[in-house]
Amino acid sequence: MTTDVVSEITSNLKFIGMITKNHKINVSNLTLQPVGPITKIKRTFICYENSRQSTLTFITKTISRSFELVYKHARSKKISETCLAKSVILDIIKSVDGIDNLKSTYSDDVKFMCDIDAVTQSIVPRLKELYQDYKHLFITEDDSLLTFTSIIQKE
Repeated sequence: MTTDVVSEITSNLKFIGMITKNHKINVSNLTLQPVGPITKIKRTFICYENSRQSTLTFITKTISRSFELVYKHARSKKISETCLAKSVILDIIKSVDGIDNLKSTYSDDVKFMCDIDAVTQSIVPRLKELYQDYKHLFITEDDSLLTFTSIIQKE
């Protein structure tokens, strides 16, 4: 992966973690739009590519590529690559809150909520697998153990 690709993945992952309740993603330019009549009009008639499906695709693709990035650097002997993997793991954990906030935003759409739940539920076992195989990636700079119990409890 090139530096640009790595930057895009990490930036998108951080963006997901910053999604707040009652905001929708404008996927075309990666901004958050508050729920309301103006946003509804824009998303329906002007920016039709900003659909729930494009939001789901963006999130699914970003999470998947983030795990690929971690696995790529998990065995590295380079400190910079190990630090990157640790940082991405932390951002994956933080992204669950943003993903959960989307559930609140789209609470009227049962199918979308189920799709979002499926994404969230796929994260936990992958993190457990990473923890089992690469425990060193879960040790922080102050030698404490990075945990993801908050998202395990959401299962």
